Parts: sequence; structure tokens; C-alpha cells
Amino acid sequence: MNCIDFVTINNKTYDCYHNNIISIIHYYYLQDYNPIFWTGFDFEYQNNKTKMKYDDLYIQGCNKLTNSILNDFCGINICKQYNYKYDEYKEIIYNNIISHEPTGICIDSYYLPWNKYYKKVKRLHYILVCAMENSQNIVCYDGYLCKEYQTIPLEYIYTNMKYFLLYEKISKKEYKLSECLQYFKNVILKNNPNKTNELLSISYDLCNSNIDNYNEYDNNDIEMSSFLFQISSLYWNRCNFSDSLSYFKRMYDFDLQAMLYKTKQNCEDWHKVKMLITKAIFLKNSNFMKRAGDLIERIAYDETIITEYIKKQL
Repeated sequence: MNCIDFVTINNKTYDCYHNNIISIIHYYYLQDYNPIFWTGFDFEYQNNKTKMKYDDLYIQGCNKLTNSILNDFCGINICKQYNYKYDEYKEIIYNNIISHEPTGICIDSYYLPWNKYYKKVKRLHYILVCAMENSQNIVCYDGYLCKEYQTIPLEYIYTNMKYFLLYEKISKKEYKLSECLQYFKNVILKNNPNKTNELLSISYDLCNSNIDNYNEYDNNDIEMSSFLFQISSLYWNRCNFSDSLSYFKRMYDFDLQAMLYKTKQNCEDWHKVKMLITKAIFLKNSNFMKRAGDLIERIAYDETIITEYIKKQL
């Protein structure tokens, strides 16, 4: 059996895309991918005002420039592939394994037997193909959901996947410090222009919400909650954003210590929000939800200050 020996990272603040698709870039292509986390200081919020159910809320914590940054800083393009016939798809997987090229798969974790919430919760997910076994099965890496490599029928994956991902090496740009700082600012400028208002909007909604609008789950397992998962992802985005600022020190010996202090505090505040919301849901206590809403109001102003600092001081 041909197998690609990937060295991957199991980082507690990485989502499945970062952990299973992005992290291999450092070890396999020897590129520093940390600038992609500059996208993680955004916020977008949508709420159906007619009937608020927590798990119907839409929360997004990063902007959509990840692949552009991969292109420019890593010389890597990750291409989504759709509409292949099964035999064509199988041949691509096989050829990539023979040539030791990675292949990613986007599939709902609802269909993955090793998932704790198999056939229970629908959540978009990413896995990495490492080997093909007897032409019918593939071996996958999914360090986000489990520690062991998993074998699964190729046809089953083909039937249930959304698309697959191919890695393409392209020319990489080189940046002087001033150019890199300007690029960083441009990423921040691409954030949602209504970010502050939407943070204040979710703050208001949580302060005035009814805890009974929270969905019930099997055995009160709140990890099944889409709402709590989105809040967790938002917290991870802020942690990764803060950590990514060390790129300037590592590459240019340029210290952003003053801003790092502010972003670390921001991470701690989002973690408090997550804990308050967890308590509110688990204990069915609206006071904790109101405290989370009040804290997000403060966060909205703190993030505005950080954004203005980036625009004017760097």
C-alpha cells in the first residue's frame, strides 16, 4: 500500500480545515502559513428576527482571503474540484498518492463513522487522503476528530462529499517589511464594514434572548449545538490571529508587543464569552447569557480600537 507520510498538527485552536488541510503546508512544502490567520479578526452576524433560535443564528469570524494569502506568502494554491465522474476522481486520488501529492476532501462529518456525532449532527468537515487500500478504500487523516488513521470506501466518500481539494505549487512573492505590513493592513480593511454594528447586534440579542429558545439535544450534550460551535470557532479565530502576529518578529525582527497585549486580552474575553454561554445553556440561566452579551458589547469597542491602531500606527 502506497502511503503519504504527512506530519500534521493537532492544535486546539485550529478547526478541521486548518488542522487537516492547512497544517501540512509547513512540513510538506516547508512554508510558513501563519499569515492566513490575519483573516481571523472579522465578524459577521445574521439573525432571523421573526423567531430567534440560537442554532439558527449565523456567525462568521474570519474573512475570505485565506487562499489569496496562501498564494502570495506560501506559493500554494488549493483548488476546489467538482463534477468529476467516479473513475476520474479515483484516478486523481491514485495518481496523487503515487506521486506523494496531498488530496483534501470536503464532506459533512455527519457521514463519517469515526465522528462522535455520526448520523446525528450536520457540520461541514475536511479530511486528508493519505493512502489507497486495495483500489476500493482510502486511508484518511482526520486529526481534528480522532487520533488514528481511518479507512473508508472510496465510493462512499465520492457519494457523500461536497468537493475535493488539490494542492498546486505556484510562484511565491517576496515582501519587504513595509510591503508585508501594508498587506496585513489590506487584509484587515477587507473585514466586514458593519463588523462593530453586528457585534453590538448580537450583544443586544443575547441580552434580550429567552434561554428556552435553545434547542434540546440527546443527553443534554451541548457540543451538538451549532451556536456554541460557531462561538468556539470565533474564539479560535481570535487566538490564531493573535498568534499570527509573531510572524513579523520571526521574519523581520519587527516587534508588535503593544498590539499583542491587546489581542491576547481580546482572546481571553472571547473565551469568557464562550464559558458564559456554555453555562447559560447548560444551567438554563438567562443571566449568564446577558453577561455574555454585555461582554461582547465591550469587545466590540475593544476590537474597533485594535482595528484603528492597525490602520493608523503600522
